[in-house]
Amino acid sequence: MTAGPGRRVELRLDPGQRRLVGLCLVVAGWVYGHVVLDRFGIHPPVPLLAAVPPLLAGLLAAHWWPWVGRVAVVAAACVTVAMPAWTVAAQDDHHRSAIEAMVVSQSAVEHLRDGRNPYAGDHTDAINRSAYPLDPGDRFEKLQYPPLAWLPFPILELPSELTTGNPDARPAYALMAIGLALALAGCARDLEGLAWATFASSSGFVMLIAVEGTHDLVLICLLVGALALWHRPRWAALLAGLAAAVKTLAWPMLPVVAVALAWRRSRREQLWVLAGLGGPLAATSLPFLLWDPAALLRGLVLTDDTERPGVLSLRQPLIDLLGVDPAWPLRLAVLVVAIGLAVHLAYQHRLTRARAALLIAFVTIGVQVFSMVFYPYHLALPIALVVTAALVPDPRSRPAQRPAPRPGSQAPRR
Repeated sequence: MTAGPGRRVELRLDPGQRRLVGLCLVVAGWVYGHVVLDRFGIHPPVPLLAAVPPLLAGLLAAHWWPWVGRVAVVAAACVTVAMPAWTVAAQDDHHRSAIEAMVVSQSAVEHLRDGRNPYAGDHTDAINRSAYPLDPGDRFEKLQYPPLAWLPFPILELPSELTTGNPDARPAYALMAIGLALALAGCARDLEGLAWATFASSSGFVMLIAVEGTHDLVLICLLVGALALWHRPRWAALLAGLAAAVKTLAWPMLPVVAVALAWRRSRREQLWVLAGLGGPLAATSLPFLLWDPAALLRGLVLTDDTERPGVLSLRQPLIDLLGVDPAWPLRLAVLVVAIGLAVHLAYQHRLTRARAALLIAFVTIGVQVFSMVFYPYHLALPIALVVTAALVPDPRSRPAQRPAPRPGSQAPRR
């Protein structure tokens, strides 16, 4: 902590302190994961807490052998995410530990196979098979997920069907978490980076996503890939557009991504970026829009998210305090602030990959905190984005280096 007359107070951490903070977050994330396992009654072959010392030892060994640290990051994802996901998928009543995202997606595929519109169908039976059944007499006659969230489910269920015999998407999500760990570990250059990579890919938040069966790991992998390819605007826009076609949570991010990728580009490049951002959602939604526009809009746009309020949501406390629902004005304010900051930074040529990741994380948390559906696992996305931006170097932030003089040549006189 440094301060002086007329100077602002700054909190600075040296590399050793940052490593300690990263390792503490890793342990805290694993402890939270152990709580998640107990909540679902999961007892994997290797208890999570018993795996903490060797995994930490592997991370600390990265000071001498970097490859050992990278192996520890991937091993942590295998122990804390893949093993519980495969355990619940192999259970006879595996649907009982899944939330509505997975069972409703399976029901949507069944509706489509039978020639029925999934967005106009009744998914009550599927919901009642999940971890959160409806009250007696209630019906669930809507589909809140874009088509790309549930259309690939027959493919996502293959790893589980081949290994456990049950149609379940959670082992596929576990494989995505392992891939995320591999990618982040490959970008980390020291113990500090490996610790943050471990926290982003195998914390209890990621475990909760894999165990409950939400679509967030697909969203995380696509947006992490978009950040990694930020220097290639067309590919980054396409991955961000695919994320928006998977989950509506990515929709508020699109204006910020559009400003960051299309600002000061040629007209042709801007058109490619806009096509990448909106093309996947438009292409996958158009058949269902033509089939029944009212049902699609009711499911994706006009959905009332007041069911089962999340523990991190501020919407209900604000309603109790103010007497009115301020969710939409506050969400709009968050979006306006984020877009304004993005335009300001882009105008000054300061909208780097890291700042764009922070703005996307701000939009994610700001929009979710004023909705009813803000759960702890929603923090996994902003954490992964910030860690990715910190580990992947920004091409524009690299200092320019002068070419070394050739042997025998003399430096020019000034």
